[in-house]
Amino acid sequence: MNDTSHYTEISQLDNPVTVKLGDKVLAQSDQVLQLIEFAHGNEYPAMLYFPRDSVAMQNFRKIDDFSTHCPIKGDASYYDLVLDGNETEKAVWSYEDPLPENSKIKNHIAFDLSKLSLDFQD
Repeated sequence: MNDTSHYTEISQLDNPVTVKLGDKVLAQSDQVLQLIEFAHGNEYPAMLYFPRDSVAMQNFRKIDDFSTHCPIKGDASYYDLVLDGNETEKAVWSYEDPLPENSKIKNHIAFDLSKLSLDFQD
């Protein structure tokens, strides 16, 4: 049974988006999904999900002993960013096998925007 007080809305952005750390491009795509989560009357900040093949995954290392669970998205796997000898913990996450109602985010990566910056292109 779906909880109508906890749900997501997913849409594709119209313009390309780039994720950078300093001047290093970590992801760039014109197929970015925006996910907004609603729970019990609250709207959470929109999260952007990039297709995995648009992300420079060679710069990320999966954290094998850490995950989180969302009752409407499923289990999230996390990755540290390792770049130029520096490490940014839990910089990105992915719902590698999301629950059916959020299957659109399968094979997508979300970035912790408190640690990285976005560039929206026209």
